[in-house]
Amino acid sequence: MKAWPWLLAGLIVVFGATLATTDARAESVAELAEKLRTHEDFRVRTQAALALGATATKKAVAPLCDGLDDEKETVRAAAAAGMGKLALGGSDCLERRLRKESSKNVRKMIQKALRLISEGAGASGLGPGAKFYIAFEVVKSDAGGARVRQLAVAAIRSRIAEEKGFVFAPVGESTKQAKKRLRKNPHVVGYALKPKVSTTKTTGELLVTCAIELFDYPGGDGLGAVSRSLGKSGIDEDDEAEEHDLVEKACGRAGGEFMSLAAQVD
Repeated sequence: MKAWPWLLAGLIVVFGATLATTDARAESVAELAEKLRTHEDFRVRTQAALALGATATKKAVAPLCDGLDDEKETVRAAAAAGMGKLALGGSDCLERRLRKESSKNVRKMIQKALRLISEGAGASGLGPGAKFYIAFEVVKSDAGGARVRQLAVAAIRSRIAEEKGFVFAPVGESTKQAKKRLRKNPHVVGYALKPKVSTTKTTGELLVTCAIELFDYPGGDGLGAVSRSLGKSGIDEDDEAEEHDLVEKACGRAGGEFMSLAAQVD
């Protein structure tokens, strides 16, 4: 029974596209947003999220962001799916939700939505206003495994996304694709970021270091590194929540250090 909500979400996401499109035509974004926010039946909220994803308007991003905090796993998954279908922004709220989402299935849907949004940005975001083209190369960290690596990348991306002129390369972009895009935009500088997190734990103390190696993209030449460390005292050695909080803060600040360095080069 525990898996039933996700099964329902999967069926709705796969088979509900036509119905969602019909709903999107029949109802305004405001009406769908109100249903997603207030309707007592989670199935109606789920359909509203999917219908918002079919509206092809950026006005649907904000209500879908709110839907990521719904109490029902099915609705959160549908909100993420809707944002991925739109591919018109909202990476910041998806990344915030990813950092605290407990459902493995919803996390997968959020990650897929982030990839789709990133691909959309990489394909169309380069233009006169773009200054930097950012790709991530994720390495194994000393601490926390995949979860910590996801937190590190999300925190760096969130910090970078706060500033104009930074465009993220699509996940899985080939060297040939990157070179072709940058040839068309010679004013843009490409960087590959390779973050790594390490921790030092002693009795009652935790030190987290987030280091980002910098490379020319897509050339691969090393350009140096930036890092930030944060520590905290009076915590349990096995307090995972505190560790994750420090990872996010340290990596966010390391992302800020990178941006300062990039601005100097520009």
